[in-house]
Amino acid sequence: ITFFDKYNPSQFEIVGCAAANVVPNGWKGMSKEFIDLYYSQGGTGQYNEGKVLEHYITNDGKAKVPYRRILIKRKASV
Repeated sequence: ITFFDKYNPSQFEIVGCAAANVVPNGWKGMSKEFIDLYYSQGGTGQYNEGKVLEHYITNDGKAKVPYRRILIKRKASV
């Protein structure tokens, strides 16, 4: 939302949230192993087994859940 600090908020409208249960084909829900790894590394999100959300393990073994993005669009007229 820091974007709105630099621009006139009345020019834009919030359309939705990216990654709202939209994941690439073939992705499965979070496994118990992923959840356990995520929390053992200090993760603080509220995730549970089977949750369908983008997630991955990096090459160095860190469990990651990417930040969600807010989708905005410019209003037709201000």
